[in-house]
Amino acid sequence: MPNSEREGFLCPICSKPAKIEASDPLMRVIRIGCERCSDYQITDEASAHLTSSGYDSQRFKVSAYLRERNLLREPTITIVSSKEVVQKIKGPAVDIETIVERFPRVVSERLDRSLSNLGRLSEYPGARCRLNIDKDYPIFFSENPEAFWATNLMLKDTGWVTGEGPMGHVDAIVTVSGWNRLTSLESAAGRNRSKQAFVAMSFDEKLTAAFKDGIEKAVRLAGYDPMRVDLKEHNDKICDVIVSEIRRSNFLVADFTLHRPGVYFEAGYALGLGLPVIWTCREDEVEKAHFDTRQYNHIVWKDADELREKLKRRIEATIPHEG
Repeated sequence: MPNSEREGFLCPICSKPAKIEASDPLMRVIRIGCERCSDYQITDEASAHLTSSGYDSQRFKVSAYLRERNLLREPTITIVSSKEVVQKIKGPAVDIETIVERFPRVVSERLDRSLSNLGRLSEYPGARCRLNIDKDYPIFFSENPEAFWATNLMLKDTGWVTGEGPMGHVDAIVTVSGWNRLTSLESAAGRNRSKQAFVAMSFDEKLTAAFKDGIEKAVRLAGYDPMRVDLKEHNDKICDVIVSEIRRSNFLVADFTLHRPGVYFEAGYALGLGLPVIWTCREDEVEKAHFDTRQYNHIVWKDADELREKLKRRIEATIPHEG
């Protein structure tokens, strides 16, 4: 692995010439600078996975994920091969399967997120966004330049985008109709967007440090406000408060140490609402987890410090937020 930046290297995601720099030799992590995929880090094992028969056809989804992150001004992330490896990486990390799962599932979602990317690229309403068909097709969540053209035509047919451009380029301009669509999308997201993170866990005094020095600090460092229902002043029935506060939250942190039934209920309720749930459990309690929840990727921790670091990284890697 190189010790300094060098050129003449092919991006393991899109095979375009890119710059490479050693990042963490011990974990075999390299930092990539790619015009098509943007800047990111990746482990050797993840690189091998992306060139295997199982994931080769999914690589364009990883490119699209990285370009969208770049436009959202999210911190540089490390791509790893599996959920188990995520916890071993310093800083934000995500596994390939999670990236693939987040790709738009239907054409309408692809169009909305492509339009959102154009909105982020626009310096002002009416500004031209010159897109290079070969370099920028991930911005439209496209498999290749041909799919980019098709998506551009659909955006124009809806009346959201106009503009042509010279050979090999598109000068996309978001129309008034397009900006109205973005306003509608932002309003819908705003109704669901919250800085609150609901914390579901045992209130046993033995876990005070885990909350104060672990979960609470991690959530705040990641830019959110933790809410634990026993610390909230109220005059209502506790079950009503729990349901209401989960609904008001952006995501839920569920710590299953001591395995209180309420934690299982609150995590299940959040999943039913479509909210992200981050699962955590102390190392000596993991084997006691109910079989219905064992398949979820738990953050396993030994002490409050480890919990804080791992949880902060998980939030940064899996809970998207605007700029």
